[in-house]
Amino acid sequence: MDSDPQTAYGFHLLEGQSPAIRTLEGMRVSGRLPQGLLFSGMPGTGKSLAARTLMMVENCRDSEAPCGHCRSCRKILMDQHPDFIAIQPLNGVIRIDMIRKMIEQLIRKPHEARKRFVLLEDAHAMNREAANALLKVLEEPPDATSFILMTPEPQRLLETIRSRCQEIRFLPMPVKTLAEKLRPMAEDDAAAMSAARLACGNLLLGQSLIREDHKRKILARIFSHGLSLEPAKALALSEWLTPDRSGTEISLILMEGLFRDICLAATDANVLCIHGLFDDCRQEITEAGKKILPEQAMDMIQRIRDMRRHMDQNILPRLAMDAILMNPDNAACRCPAA
Repeated sequence: MDSDPQTAYGFHLLEGQSPAIRTLEGMRVSGRLPQGLLFSGMPGTGKSLAARTLMMVENCRDSEAPCGHCRSCRKILMDQHPDFIAIQPLNGVIRIDMIRKMIEQLIRKPHEARKRFVLLEDAHAMNREAANALLKVLEEPPDATSFILMTPEPQRLLETIRSRCQEIRFLPMPVKTLAEKLRPMAEDDAAAMSAARLACGNLLLGQSLIREDHKRKILARIFSHGLSLEPAKALALSEWLTPDRSGTEISLILMEGLFRDICLAATDANVLCIHGLFDDCRQEITEAGKKILPEQAMDMIQRIRDMRRHMDQNILPRLAMDAILMNPDNAACRCPAA
């Protein structure tokens, strides 16, 4: 038996996003969809799901949209709809050639959709030329076309672009709700709750933290011997910690949490771990606290944060990690650029 379309698909699947749901449902009921929408909020809060659901609602051929079964809905779910144009950063940047290609597609009428959608993921990654080109399109948008700009940093967009879009904010998922989502993946309730707290409301990040649990334990064991690593081991560790940008981000988050707890252990060996993420590594944390001074741990935390802050820029993660691990006592270490 087919599942109830109102249960299987729809805005209600955006858990913890009641304000956003009310706004989107209001647009659906009124039939008044702005041609420019700005979905703001951290990754993993449902912005992509909302965009695809909106596309389904506007183009579903069933009376109880979105049905999830008609030709239009199926194509959207499989990212194969010709009138759903998605633009993503390449090497961290959305360049003008990407916007020009999109404009060429918009010259033609929609292939089969009642409403065509253009989705810009990480819209803040547009360079100045791309942003100016997009602005001209937003000033005179094509018929039957809506633009959805998604970003965790709306303040980085041109003010003139923001003024032409209706902003819908997506909130971090409540910790308790996120922990419930993570529980099937986690070893136990405590592990799910720890990952949920560290993920700060980001479902995708929480899932990655659970999957990378082995990395957490290995890091605790390595740094229980102190900061100084043999050059060959430091380079091998750096390579392992930076398989790609997503994997590097997880490594940095785990390292920051680890050194917070090491800093506490160096100050007071009886203090509890901050997030509980390293509760099963108490012995390693205690040993690390005996060998690493609080100021050294704080310096590592700062350099880890610096690297995280520069991750959306054109840095080389492997070289930046090399610098952190090869120079643990050098507070002036910088993130190498590409």
